[in-house]
Amino acid sequence: MPAWIAKELDSPDVATRLRALETWAQSAPPGAVDPLILAYEEKDERVRARAMELIEQDWARTADAEQSSRGAEDINGIAESGDAGALGEQLTIDPIINESSIEDSVQSQPRDALQATNDD
Repeated sequence: MPAWIAKELDSPDVATRLRALETWAQSAPPGAVDPLILAYEEKDERVRARAMELIEQDWARTADAEQSSRGAEDINGIAESGDAGALGEQLTIDPIINESSIEDSVQSQPRDALQATNDD
């Protein structure tokens, strides 16, 4: 974890800690949630709540990117096969799968991971 975020998260000022979380969320690569997990262990409820929101947003972006990547691979494979009917079916099915499975996964994964951290 970069020294600047560790220093900001250690500040006695809640506003400083919240700004640090926002800055991190905007500049960090997807999946870089260590400072957010650290902030989730914070005593101040506002900081914990914002950290959880940012973790969930990060996981949602990561899941969306992975799903888009897999969907593109599926569609490219079907398109290369020349089966236009299968391509239409895949384009119809993907949004249905995305809505249900990703929402469930995104909502439970951050909480499960943080719960495991708190249990330690």
